[in-house]
Amino acid sequence: MEDYFVIDIETAPLLPFEEYERLEEEKQQKLMNPIDSKVIAAGIRHNKEDHVFFGEDEREVLKNFWNQWKSIV
Repeated sequence: MEDYFVIDIETAPLLPFEEYERLEEEKQQKLMNPIDSKVIAAGIRHNKEDHVFFGEDEREVLKNFWNQWKSIV
């Protein structure tokens, strides 16, 4: 089998979800950008093995993701 990777990054607005839901759709869409959002989950699939990292602390999610990446490559 060939070596492969699948990477998935999930983001969410910086606002609390309840506050975000009360906004009009147009305002919600404007908040979905790199400046007003944060990473809440990141995953790697490598040769049928999944590694998923998630949480409220964006820095911790990304740190764990990159540590796993370094151990694979």
